[in-house]
Amino acid sequence: MEQPSPYEFMRKGEGLKRDEFTIALLGATGSGKSTFINLLTGSNLRVSSSLQSCTQKVSMTENFKLGDYTYRFIDTPGFDDTDRSEVEILKLIAKFLGYQYKIGTKIHGILYLYRISDNRMTGASRRSFRLFRKLCGDTSLKNVTIVTTMWNKVTELEGARRETELMGDERFFKLAIDEGATMSPHHGTLSSALRIINTISENHQRPIPLMIQTELVNQHKQIVDTDAGRELEHDLQERSHKYMCDLQDVMAEQLTADDDTKERNELAEEIVKLRMELTHVKNELSNLRVRAGENFDVEKAWKCMTQEARVITMFMRSQGGGAQQSPENLRFWSALGDTTKVAVKLSSIFDKNPMHSSLQNDLFNHGGNKFDAPTRHELGQWIRSQKNDVKSMEGIMAKVVRTASKRKGQRRWVF
Repeated sequence: MEQPSPYEFMRKGEGLKRDEFTIALLGATGSGKSTFINLLTGSNLRVSSSLQSCTQKVSMTENFKLGDYTYRFIDTPGFDDTDRSEVEILKLIAKFLGYQYKIGTKIHGILYLYRISDNRMTGASRRSFRLFRKLCGDTSLKNVTIVTTMWNKVTELEGARRETELMGDERFFKLAIDEGATMSPHHGTLSSALRIINTISENHQRPIPLMIQTELVNQHKQIVDTDAGRELEHDLQERSHKYMCDLQDVMAEQLTADDDTKERNELAEEIVKLRMELTHVKNELSNLRVRAGENFDVEKAWKCMTQEARVITMFMRSQGGGAQQSPENLRFWSALGDTTKVAVKLSSIFDKNPMHSSLQNDLFNHGGNKFDAPTRHELGQWIRSQKNDVKSMEGIMAKVVRTASKRKGQRRWVF
């Protein structure tokens, strides 16, 4: 099996001995994963001072010795990563773990970090933990430690109350704890971190493959067919249905609204927002369903597009999604990836010189590279009136395409 990419691999040596332990860290952005590793290793992984993600790829530390044992840690981005979608993060983590399992790396412990300072567990947090559970599988939950962090931001009484609630509520961590997971506080000190990892090493914890590893390597499943993939697909379908219903309700409300300009503008803004959310979720579903190992020449596809089709592609990307209806476009988006930074750059240009609402509606409902004559005429007019901005947008996308093409030229990890 070939090496996954993008991917950072800093390990020294191969097989592990009985006194060597590999520990994987997962959890939300800003929960303290990189800080935990830095505390133990003295390394300098980037640490997030806000909820902006710093861990851009899965990485493994070098072997290092603490007391009688040797450790190495696997650091991962959170599923709520600010620059990448949940689908991209799942694929990134799954490919890395699958490759490590294939070459014989055994994971002795999994730490799931959670901020005790969060005054409530949001829907996104619950989704992330459900996805984490499916990634691990029930069998390996006995090797999971839920590590609560940020205790310095709450009082002792408040922290204890939240800890009890998290452990006892089936919506939170109770079901995982019933399957053998444990919960431990981390107070931000070296002694606290050592206590957590010593529990793994001193018990000589037996490594148990994660469900995602056995599904990908032993059962040769595609990511979308794994338990984690099906969980994410179900969640995306539910969100898609919700956004669709909300959009229909707001559009109906707009039809019956008074001629109050302020009310109509507010409803129009809400419609645009819901369309963006719906487009993004549908693109996520499409990206999840793209099969691994498909051969697709993204640079050739980009060069073959007409200028109108390029602008449609860039417009959809600027709205947080893609033209998901076309199989060709599905492979194009999958090859490019879905980077938020690029969407923001493109969005700022479209915001500077926006298209009128009827054209935007046509583009949102666009189902392929071919479109009707009126839409093409309107889009052509907009392109001719914004030559410099279109040139800037094409430059941004061309850079993304070149990057994707270079990645394609590297060795690719195929399930």
